[in-house]
Amino acid sequence: RILGSVEPHLEFLLLDDRRVQISAVENGKIIPMGEQTVQVTGGDRSSPTQMSFTREGNVLVSDVAFPEGNNLPVIVQVQANPNVRAVLEKFNLNLDSCPTCKNKEYACICGH
Repeated sequence: RILGSVEPHLEFLLLDDRRVQISAVENGKIIPMGEQTVQVTGGDRSSPTQMSFTREGNVLVSDVAFPEGNNLPVIVQVQANPNVRAVLEKFNLNLDSCPTCKNKEYACICGH
């Protein structure tokens, strides 16, 4: 899923071990992360999981795995640098498979 409310745009990707990877993208290619910081909150609203991120090469990877479930609310907080206000993106992390494009629904590109 591309988070388009920040520059450069960020890609939210759920890895096989359910940790989250955040990558900066430009023209469809991953570029090095700048000084952005990211926090993700998601899962059960009564007991949400909060994730912090560490740099691994050119990407950020969460410190904990996303909780179990296939359709979970997510809040991504991105701060471009320490001197600006954070930007929030909210969406549902729908992990059902798209029948058309074979991606997970949260990353669907076919626009069905």
